[in-house]
Amino acid sequence: MPLNFKFQNKKFNTIDICGLIKKIGEIEHKRTVIETRSAELEHLIGNFDKNADYHFISVTGGFDCVNFIDFIAKREHVEKMLIATLRVGDTEIKHIGELCDNGLIDSVDFVVSKTFARVDKKYKYFNFLKETAQPRNWRIAVVNNHSKVILFKTTDNFYVLETSANLNTNVKLEQFSLISSKDLWEFYNQFYGEIIKRG
Repeated sequence: MPLNFKFQNKKFNTIDICGLIKKIGEIEHKRTVIETRSAELEHLIGNFDKNADYHFISVTGGFDCVNFIDFIAKREHVEKMLIATLRVGDTEIKHIGELCDNGLIDSVDFVVSKTFARVDKKYKYFNFLKETAQPRNWRIAVVNNHSKVILFKTTDNFYVLETSANLNTNVKLEQFSLISSKDLWEFYNQFYGEIIKRG
């Protein structure tokens, strides 16, 4: 059975390649980029089948992890979300905070890398994450982490996003798999949940 791909042509290093999404101009504000890319992802997925698995490749300047968070949170109430990532961007921290404040997400746990915490003197993103987390009761664990997984427990479903991308506004070629599976969710949740407990 042939694969069904949705492609848009784009230029990259003077070579014509196929991309899943058009590049967003670098001069656009990051906030506009999140909204635009979320709309593009929604258009790409089309009629969402909650029981299907979706696999994506995002080209340079394409969609990011935060767009999948947007996608799920705007369709189903997220009771619990766990994010394992190397680092988190400030725009993404602020956006997730707003999703929580608007009642779309109840709780968030983060498993981030020691590198992210260590370079905080330069970027201040880790400190911003802690400041944003405190009034919302988000939990943060700092370990030697390089994994990138996002778990969603919604009112009715369990989703896992496996990806190569960090939770920041990315400019690289990345892969994403959005999987609807309680078994896979429980596999990851048991492991990362233990890390969160130990703090």
